[in-house]
Amino acid sequence: MTADIDDAHPDAGKARGTADVFVLLMLAGSLIVIVASLAYTLPLNLGAFGDGESWTLLLTVQWLLWLCIALWSFCMCVRLLMRVTRSHAGSTLALLALMAMFAFELWQPPPQFWYADESETADSARASRADKSYLKPANLMQQAGTLDVALAALPAQRPGVVDTYVITYAPYAGEDVFLKEGEVVTRVMAERFGTGARSLRLTNHRSTVTTLPWATPENLKKALDHIGKLIDPAEDMVFIHFASHGGSDGKLATEFFPFQMDALTATEVRNALDVANIPVRVISVSACFSGAWITPLRTEGALVMTASDADHTSYGCGHKSDLTYFTRAVFAEQLATKTRSFEQAFNDARPIIQAREIEGKKKDGFSNPQIYVGDIANARLRRWLGELGAATARE
Repeated sequence: MTADIDDAHPDAGKARGTADVFVLLMLAGSLIVIVASLAYTLPLNLGAFGDGESWTLLLTVQWLLWLCIALWSFCMCVRLLMRVTRSHAGSTLALLALMAMFAFELWQPPPQFWYADESETADSARASRADKSYLKPANLMQQAGTLDVALAALPAQRPGVVDTYVITYAPYAGEDVFLKEGEVVTRVMAERFGTGARSLRLTNHRSTVTTLPWATPENLKKALDHIGKLIDPAEDMVFIHFASHGGSDGKLATEFFPFQMDALTATEVRNALDVANIPVRVISVSACFSGAWITPLRTEGALVMTASDADHTSYGCGHKSDLTYFTRAVFAEQLATKTRSFEQAFNDARPIIQAREIEGKKKDGFSNPQIYVGDIANARLRRWLGELGAATARE
């Protein structure tokens, strides 16, 4: 009976075959969604997310299952297309279109962040997930008020004096090195530049949930808005030190399992500073590929220094590191003891960083730290350093 219908209506077989391809693609897509959902939800329901190795295994199984379903659906679609299309040219075009569709589906590159050592990162993530005491409701309720308390403690600016407000931003909770960088930079700025109480640390780390506000783009914008109301734009400045893993896409990695937090971009920082009416800003970025931040932050009122250029990784992060090579050389060594000039500290630190990277056998070449100094920022910094020098002489 079917054969008679197909002979009487030649297009019937083609229509049925086209419908079969559509149904098959819908079925394959549904199976992929189901497999992906089960692979993510079952580990959570079974409490397996505390073990980094188990989590990695389950994600691998999920990917393999997805790949098998995708390949099966591809083969079935090819078979049906060969039956539906009558001409050789039509079959070829349909096959190429189908291959392009599946290739696009398979190629979904996520943002790539560079990690110093995979084993160290896994150890740190496992330790962070095993200790869940920071997730207690009382701790989270206390965290909600930490930013307001910290902002309320910032003193107002002093007329006739260049006051500098310091923010350190450490959004990656999986490695202690970024927490330590915030501590060191805040201390150096207080001891050498007299910033003292005009300091704010935004940090993601399980040990500081009840004491320090989280490093999120929202908290940074709120902090800048508040500081913008405290300062005199014609006199004062804001210094910000960012420390995290950096992506080749220019994003600053943010991680605080199991919370979902957005990565930070240079454009967001520039917009937040502009909206807050903070025209003079000193920005330090300790992250891989951080040279990509120079152009978005480039204004006459900005000094921007980065741990690498836009095409290279920086060095010295990792769970066992105290400081990155950039922060150690620029802040802990040069600015802490030898100079108060950011530009001089940067220039003197560059050859030191390069020598240490060679000694450490860095594989992808010199990180090539970058600096930009706008004329307005340079003039404000000179005035500030002059005031600091005069104050030191009087002491």
